[in-house]
Amino acid sequence: MLIGIINFPWVIKLIFGLIFDNVSLCGSRRRSYLLLACICNLASLVALILFAMKHGKIFLTVCLFLTQICMTTCDAITDALIVQASRVDSDNAAANLNTLT
Repeated sequence: MLIGIINFPWVIKLIFGLIFDNVSLCGSRRRSYLLLACICNLASLVALILFAMKHGKIFLTVCLFLTQICMTTCDAITDALIVQASRVDSDNAAANLNTLT
């Protein structure tokens, strides 16, 4: 059950992509979400390293859940940027998409 909770953000990755493409945060659609996700990921991993032994498995699950949300966010944004970059060169778009991926 805990593994299912931790990996749940990957199930709703598509919804994250739609939100990041349509809702801007601080004047930017993707860059600000990517920066926020990286900072949150760093904070949750540092908290995991420093406090996991003291607080038990609920704290561990929350930290890993936050880490997976951040990783899903970064992955959704990276996928969108890869598709956007492949559209620049319409002749070799599929080849560029496979190369970047």
